[in-house]
Amino acid sequence: MRSPKFLYYGKTDIRRMDHWLTWKDGALLIETPALKQPKLSLWPFDLQEGGEWIYQKGENLVREVDGRQEVLRKAAGVRFVRVGEDIEQVRLIGHLEFLGEEYDEVQEYLGTIVLLNGKKVTVLSGGKTWSTDRGKVTVRGKYVSVAKNGLTDVWNGEEVFTVNGEGYVVGQVSSRVVFREKNGIVREAGGGIIGFCGGDTYLLGETRGRTVIWCGGSVRLLMRDGWRELGKSASPLSCSAGENFAVIVGEETTITNIFDFSKVSGLRRVYRSAVDEKRAFLTSEDGTLGILDVSEEGGEVVNVLSQVTEGRGAKLAISGPGEVKIGNELVEVAREDGEEMVIEVEPRWLEPVVGKVTVENMFWSSINEVWIEAPPPQVEVEGVEAKVAPLGKYKYGEGNSVVFLKVHYSIPGAIGCSLIVEAMGKSQAFIAKGKGECSARLVGTLSQPSPFEVRVSLRRFEKVLTTLSKTVTPTIINKPDSQPVRSKSRWGNVEEERTVWTDGEFVWSAISRNQVDYRGVLFRRVGEYSEIIGGRVEKGIRKVLWRGREFMIVGVEDPLEEAKVEIEGSWVVVKTTNYSPIEVIHGLRSARGIKEVRVPLDPPYTEIRVRAYESGLTWERTFKTDIVLHLSIAVKDALSMFRELESYGVVSV
Repeated sequence: MRSPKFLYYGKTDIRRMDHWLTWKDGALLIETPALKQPKLSLWPFDLQEGGEWIYQKGENLVREVDGRQEVLRKAAGVRFVRVGEDIEQVRLIGHLEFLGEEYDEVQEYLGTIVLLNGKKVTVLSGGKTWSTDRGKVTVRGKYVSVAKNGLTDVWNGEEVFTVNGEGYVVGQVSSRVVFREKNGIVREAGGGIIGFCGGDTYLLGETRGRTVIWCGGSVRLLMRDGWRELGKSASPLSCSAGENFAVIVGEETTITNIFDFSKVSGLRRVYRSAVDEKRAFLTSEDGTLGILDVSEEGGEVVNVLSQVTEGRGAKLAISGPGEVKIGNELVEVAREDGEEMVIEVEPRWLEPVVGKVTVENMFWSSINEVWIEAPPPQVEVEGVEAKVAPLGKYKYGEGNSVVFLKVHYSIPGAIGCSLIVEAMGKSQAFIAKGKGECSARLVGTLSQPSPFEVRVSLRRFEKVLTTLSKTVTPTIINKPDSQPVRSKSRWGNVEEERTVWTDGEFVWSAISRNQVDYRGVLFRRVGEYSEIIGGRVEKGIRKVLWRGREFMIVGVEDPLEEAKVEIEGSWVVVKTTNYSPIEVIHGLRSARGIKEVRVPLDPPYTEIRVRAYESGLTWERTFKTDIVLHLSIAVKDALSMFRELESYGVVSV
């Protein structure tokens, strides 16, 4: 299938407004209802999108330059219009009013506003105004016709002229103004009859002096013997005709050659169109633009440049702008943009296939079938070796058996395959691309040293492309007579002794276990460092696992933390706030007890030693007493003894 020859494809920002195409002074312009807009020329191509725009957006009159917007005015229920260099308002809510005059009806057609009341018609277009007596109003392009009293007044935006008869001007070709009478006769405004149209009539253009019109849903070309229908269309504002071609927008948009009636078909979503001698200009509602050279047929949409080879996919050249979609039977590898797009693809299952390539843009879509060839993938297995140690274990994996093999492969295309090696319930995966090889090693378990199957498969997108199987008999490996290595380890109450023999590849081991007791509950002073917990001991109970054993560390607080020593008469009194046993040593005296212990005060000694016992731990503190206090007590005791001896006559003064 051949594509239309696009000279340009892109998009312009029309600010979500309606638009139409107009030829002015040899240039094809995109025009909108904006009160002011920059030049948007399709031919010669010149889109000055960043210029000044002034347009209505809801209740706001907006000015925009280079994407920056500002609100000039805001008014509800009005239509902003340009009159000369001023911007006026047509009030639409309540009484329809413009410049202080009330109207009954308002009509709008491609930027032309028509106001009507019982007496007059006022037309606003391109910043200019025209008023005339009330009649039947018809707008076709730049022509506004008001039919009344057997005549039709016509305003073309610049001047007013009158045509005999009631009807409307449908347009102008060359220097001829085409007029449709109310009875359906289509003629030149000067009088020459062209033909007849019983429905609404639009002038689409002229080809080699022959008129092309839209008549009640039919696009017609004037021939010597009358009208010839070129196609059906419900959109007269979308159709156009030129020197050689006519654009007919119907269920399917076509560009018809007027001379041989050949068509460029498959077009779609055409909103406005125009043609010249060899080009068609198309726009969509959202402002997408297309310029086609319809004088020449485009090239093939998809050309196969090369087929799939080892390590490379097939290359396709895509003609025509737009989005390219590849069918599910193909896989896209890469794409390059240039004067024409080149896409690298390959069959999904690496087999010859008819693939679908869809190229589409706003105006055109093409589904193309291409034949893609691919040589079959190849795989070979060599050097399969298996070993099993019935009573041992493979040193570098889980199991008592190992199998080694080398796989050679040749894979077409650039993406490659998954190469899967399976044996003994285990598998190993590789990515295979182009031509190459891989070495596999699988470790598993065999309950019996009997032959087993090794399978090599190529998989791609979850499908198995090819499978190769081989049966292998393992070599039996027995335990060597070498000197074993012994090691011990403890875990909880268990001591394990392991004896290991190895030949460098397989391992044989014997394990014995014995019960071993240990003290698992340890009392430690709060604040002291413990290697078991790796830090300072805190109050309370903490369980830790250390060197494979569980320990409970009980943090015991200092029972003498709040101990007090008091002198009561000739007694030393030690008091604590807990129930830990305490021992008090003072001079030649000592005593023991709980919470409170008393010993006689021994004046020659000033030190009081206090010990506390808790959970196998001992705390000791030394307290000091005042020497003056001791001397006073000693003097007191000596006087007391002297008096007592004196009473017995033992001493005399």
